[in-house]
Amino acid sequence: MTRGHPRARNLQVRFRDDEFDALTAYASQQGLPVSTVVRLLVLKAIAPVDDLNAALDRLESDVAAVRRSALSA
Repeated sequence: MTRGHPRARNLQVRFRDDEFDALTAYASQQGLPVSTVVRLLVLKAIAPVDDLNAALDRLESDVAAVRRSALSA
């Protein structure tokens, strides 16, 4: 299920039955094919540190907003 950018390389990965079952269940919950879920997880894992820093900044901002909301309730 390639969306916009055709993929030119293939990778074969082996899973135990229980791992594959968990992966399949997760993909189903997300409404995505297993291969798309694996690709997204791998790309997320190898994303540049700058992306991680930006994500941490957003998370800190979100936590602060939740804290303010909880304290004002």
